[in-house]
Amino acid sequence: MAQLEVANTYLPGDSAIANGLAQTESGNYILVGRVFEPDGDSSAVAIRVDAFGNVIWEEVYDSAFTVFFKAVALVGNGDIVTTGAFFYSESVGDEYIWVVRLDPDGRILWQEAFGSTTEQSDGQDAAATADGGFVVAGYFIEKGSNANGTRVLKFDAMNRLEWDMRYDTGIAFSIGQTRDGGYILTGARNIPGTLNSHIFVLKLDAEGNRVWERIYDEFEIFVLLDSDIAETEEGNFVIAAKSVVMQIDCSGNIIWAHQRGDLNVTTVVPLPERGLAVGGSLIVNNFDHAYVAALDADDTTLRWDNHEISFPSGITQLILNQEGKVAATGYLPLNGNQMQMFLAVYNPVTMLFTE
Repeated sequence: MAQLEVANTYLPGDSAIANGLAQTESGNYILVGRVFEPDGDSSAVAIRVDAFGNVIWEEVYDSAFTVFFKAVALVGNGDIVTTGAFFYSESVGDEYIWVVRLDPDGRILWQEAFGSTTEQSDGQDAAATADGGFVVAGYFIEKGSNANGTRVLKFDAMNRLEWDMRYDTGIAFSIGQTRDGGYILTGARNIPGTLNSHIFVLKLDAEGNRVWERIYDEFEIFVLLDSDIAETEEGNFVIAAKSVVMQIDCSGNIIWAHQRGDLNVTTVVPLPERGLAVGGSLIVNNFDHAYVAALDADDTTLRWDNHEISFPSGITQLILNQEGKVAATGYLPLNGNQMQMFLAVYNPVTMLFTE
C-alpha cells in the first residue's frame, strides 16, 4: 500500500473528527477532537492508542452546550493539554477559549474558559514550553463590529496564567515555541469586503512582545480557516496555508513558495535530511481526498505523495513520530452523513515516484 503502514478508525459517538495528534514518550498516540451528537451539539473527545492504533482508553467530555478540542500538546510529566471552544449558550458565537489539562489516563485535572460575552473566541493551538508550562493561541471576534485578532495565553507548569496578550495582525491558527525561547504564529488576515485572506506570520519574544510580523499579500486565499507553521533545523520556518506551501527565513523573507489550487493543506512538519511533509486534502472531482506529500526543503521537489485513503476525507494534523515516520489524523467517511476519526502512519522513506 505504498507509504501507508497503519490505518485505524475510531467512532466514539454519532460522528466524529480528530483535530489534534501527539505522541507520548512511551510511543502511544493521543488524538483529540469533536464528537457530533444527534441533537446538533457536540462534545470533546480524547483517545489514547498504542503504536499500532489499538485503543487504550477513550473519553468523551460533555457540557450543557457544545464543546470541542482543536489541538493537543504534551507537557513534561506526561499530562495532556488541550484547547478548543466552550459554548455558554446555544447561540452561534457564544463561545470562549477552553483550556483543559488531562492526566495520562484522560481524567480532567484542571480546566478554565477565557473570553467575554462581547466577543466570540476559540482556542486554536497549544504548545508545550521549555520551562514545563504551555502556551495557547486563540482568536477573538468582537460582536457587532467583526473586529478580530489573536490572543495568546502563557501558563506555567502549575496552570497559572503568566501573561495574556492580544494582537491585531489577524486570526492565528498555529503557535510554536522557537529555539530562542520566543514564539512563532501564522494565520489569516482578512481582506475587507471579501472572503479572501492573506497569510500572516507573527514572531514574539518569550514575554509575548511583538518582534516582527509579515503579511504576505503575494497570495490571496479564499476562506482560509486553518494553517500551520514549523521551525526547521536551520532556523527557517515552513508554512502550510490551504493552497500555499512556503519557506521563510528567520526574519520572514520568502525563500520559496508554491501555490496549487487543487490542494487544501493545513499542517506541516519538517522531516530528517532537510525535507518536509505537508498534509490536508487533494480536491479531485470536487471531493476531498486525505493527502500527504513529502518535499525537499530547498526547491519543493516532490519526494512522494499519497491520497489512497477513501474520500471524502482530510488530514488535520501531521507529526513526525519516534521512528521518523509521518503520523496523521483527521476524518474519513463512515457513511453518507457520518465521519470517523483516524490514525494513519506513513513511511517517508518509501518512494512513490522514482526517476
